[in-house]
Amino acid sequence: MKTLLSAFLLISSSLFAASIHEVKKMTHLLNQPGPNAASDCGIETKTPTIRKGEVKIAYNCEDFPVPLKKVDVETISFYTNKAHAENGLILRSRVNQKDPTQSDVTVKFRPVGNEPIALEKLLYESLKKKSDEAKDVADATGAKEALELKCEADVALGPKTVNSCSLTTTTADLTADHQAFSQMATSGTLKKKLSQYPSVKINAQSWKIDSKDFKKGISIERWEVKNKKNKTLCLLEVSAKFEVEKDPESDLARRVDAEAAKALAKLAKTFPDKKPNPEQGNKTGRSLDFAASKSK
Repeated sequence: MKTLLSAFLLISSSLFAASIHEVKKMTHLLNQPGPNAASDCGIETKTPTIRKGEVKIAYNCEDFPVPLKKVDVETISFYTNKAHAENGLILRSRVNQKDPTQSDVTVKFRPVGNEPIALEKLLYESLKKKSDEAKDVADATGAKEALELKCEADVALGPKTVNSCSLTTTTADLTADHQAFSQMATSGTLKKKLSQYPSVKINAQSWKIDSKDFKKGISIERWEVKNKKNKTLCLLEVSAKFEVEKDPESDLARRVDAEAAKALAKLAKTFPDKKPNPEQGNKTGRSLDFAASKSK
């Protein structure tokens, strides 16, 4: 009888230890940031439908003089963190220099290597609901959306397409919604405040011009960023938005690619006397690389 009891206790202890090991293993996986952490742990994910985007062409700054009127002047700050960068997260704030109360904070997820986007489904649905409600309020009042979740395609001349998702709030600092977005996209967390991150500040000027080819017009944005030797890099990008109908969804990816190519061609023809810059795309990455450099 004692032998049977000892055997039972030994088996029970082994099973308990194995259970503890599995729990620790799962906890470890959940605590590992990264775009695939959620799916690795069996958490249901969602690939968002992308049917909107923006085509972009970089030009030389001197080819587009800044107009005297209707120009938005902003300070754009990027908050750098090696772990976030490795997981495809970008943190950014914008402050309007003419009206500092007009500010926003964005967290963007752009998968490294342009891998398919997989978001934690429950968090995505929660943030999407908040975003839809904010849009309804903005449509009714004419105010800016207090919270906007969007997934879209960025298409640079080449063409080169990069899909991304982002969450923007009309706040001056990080919120619980930004934290939820980070968890949704990478299973990682953000710091509590933007001031806890090193930052790179960029002086930005932007303006719009009307266009018969683009319903929302054409945007022109000029960035000036300084490096550690106080040298200045000027980047200028011309962009326009495009969109396709949602249905039929089975044909959506092909239609988005086709519409993007068409929009990019139209944008290029808008300025036939301007020569595109040899370096296209990744304006943010180029700015941050230059800011960190010591080139003269």
